[in-house]
Amino acid sequence: ATDNSLANITIRLYNSTQDLINTSTGTGASYYINFSGLTTNGVYYFNATATDYLNQQNSSIATRSVTIDTIYPTITLVTPTANQNLSNRTITINATSTDANLNYINFTIYNSTGSIVNSTTASTSGANTLLTVGTDGTFTVNATAYDYAGNTNTTGVSVRVDSLAPDTIAYAATAEATGTNV
Repeated sequence: ATDNSLANITIRLYNSTQDLINTSTGTGASYYINFSGLTTNGVYYFNATATDYLNQQNSSIATRSVTIDTIYPTITLVTPTANQNLSNRTITINATSTDANLNYINFTIYNSTGSIVNSTTASTSGANTLLTVGTDGTFTVNATAYDYAGNTNTTGVSVRVDSLAPDTIAYAATAEATGTNV
């Protein structure tokens, strides 16, 4: 605050229902406070009021909000299922996530050596996402939910992709001809 007669700055903290839960007053043109011990998840509001020696106040600075979120999002991989055999190199992935502050879900496919084969993000839970792999083989499909507070949760399954039909059956030279009784 700037005032030649500044007496103090008061910072007030309110919970989500606008109940005052903490007040701190300090002197000087700059005043910082660290409100600790906020263990309840949710939205908190704070504002500052500058008061001069004539008791004139200015609280025209907008009230700000901050969200405390220590809860990890839930994540469930709906498709594919664990150890599923797939006959197509395009894998349909569907995951559901529950979180009040869900940001996005990341889908990643890893090959058998742990290298990323394909990856994308979805902003909504429960929608089908299609990712392609370039070869047949065993892959790990992971879904990771991220919330706006940086909390994450991951789940994954292993699948086998076999998009090729078996080779033509060839008879050895010693095999009997068709129609021969053995």
